[in-house]
Amino acid sequence: SMEQRIYKMTSPLGTTKAAANAVQVEFDSSRAGSAVTLPQRIAIFGQGNDSALYTTDKLLITSSKQAGDTYGYGSPIHLVSRILFSVGGDRVAGIPVTVYPCETPVGGAQNTREITITGTATEAGTLTVQRGTNIFTIGVKNGSVAADLNPLLVDQINGDLNYPFLAAEAGGVITLTTKASGAWGNDIDFQILNIPAGLAIVNTNNDNGAGFIDVEDPLLLVGNTWETLLINCSPEADSTTFSAFEFWGEGRWDPLITLPAMVFTGSNSEDLTALRAITDARRSDRVNVLTFNAGSPSLGLEIAANQVLVHANISDQNPARAITNQFLINVAGGAEQVQPGFNERDLCVDSGLSTTEITDGKVQVKDSVTMYHPLGEEDPAYAKTASIIKLMNVIFALSARFKQPYWDGVPLVPNDQSVSSASGAKKPSDAITEAQVVVNSLARRAVLVNPEETIDNIQAQISSLNPDRIDLDMPITLSGNNTQISTNVKFAFLRGE
Repeated sequence: SMEQRIYKMTSPLGTTKAAANAVQVEFDSSRAGSAVTLPQRIAIFGQGNDSALYTTDKLLITSSKQAGDTYGYGSPIHLVSRILFSVGGDRVAGIPVTVYPCETPVGGAQNTREITITGTATEAGTLTVQRGTNIFTIGVKNGSVAADLNPLLVDQINGDLNYPFLAAEAGGVITLTTKASGAWGNDIDFQILNIPAGLAIVNTNNDNGAGFIDVEDPLLLVGNTWETLLINCSPEADSTTFSAFEFWGEGRWDPLITLPAMVFTGSNSEDLTALRAITDARRSDRVNVLTFNAGSPSLGLEIAANQVLVHANISDQNPARAITNQFLINVAGGAEQVQPGFNERDLCVDSGLSTTEITDGKVQVKDSVTMYHPLGEEDPAYAKTASIIKLMNVIFALSARFKQPYWDGVPLVPNDQSVSSASGAKKPSDAITEAQVVVNSLARRAVLVNPEETIDNIQAQISSLNPDRIDLDMPITLSGNNTQISTNVKFAFLRGE
């Protein structure tokens, strides 16, 4: 009965009395089967170059040049901003981008790489040099040796501010040193291709970058700003940073805060077993998202940035839509032969690992999920990033309705009491009306389904614990997103009579 349902209603505010507007979100497995939408915001958590002098105050940026001027060109922050403010590919569509700068890792070390050219070119040609989507060529004359080519390589690398390292030549060996300390530099993919006959090039990554950023203090600067999509510039090996983001992010689901966020980390690793081990160790994590493109020449932080870019643009315009099959235009794809097939991608999704695919030579998002995948939960409630975006919009729309001035401090009276309009009094039925507006609006945007069922089941009452509070119960059903189409084709042969 309705009386029984109202009697069982609970509130996240308990017996507290201080003024508050709380929205508690819970997954109800029994329900599986004019509001505005939440403006998306992007936040970057990373470091600048070791040589850059910058404050750790948060900074709203509007260009990659501003990021480079402030934090150093080729720094993790600058590399991410180049993705977000790209000229040749996708770019943020008017979405605020805020940098929460981290300090250089304590005790950190820069990664170095050594390049040695030997032999004599027996033909004319070109050397192709690739770092992510940065590609340049160097002309090679017949008879060229290292002494001819080394200065050209050094000048080309140091002349491009977008490179994450500086080059220096000594004793016939070129040494590349990352501009920012940290283990992130070990994942830089630097290739020299199309080597003319007669030349040999040894390209050695010393894997000696060390140290991870500390995001705890920068996270404190977020405050009450609703940063929805965060980019983690630290590599996937940094479990401490994952934990810091999860702890902070879980706090954002608190009913008195209700400003949830997702944090995206990228990887170019081909070892998907190792990546699944990371997410399998974080089964209850509904904050962190780990996405990969196996063997990509682009850095993990660039992969994460491009996925956030696509997610932010789509979710800002159409919060009900998933980002399945969207192209990551600003990411260089790995070799097709190292990409996972359907069965392995399915295993990745079950392990809370987001996936990509190479289509026509381009990187394409296939599955975007958080790490959330508790044992025994067949359809994890907080797994799909699209579902998190929808819940964000439900929270935002409800909060917007009840933050209107006509709800502030007004008297609360029972539904059957007659009051003058001058009193401004509100009844539980008024709260239901507000909730109905939200439901209908979000249903029109396809965020929710079965709005009539939801409206029929909305309940409200003046709290039995606190006469200054309305307890509202609104069971909702989120829409799904089309990511699979299964068709059975039956055929026969034409036979004569």
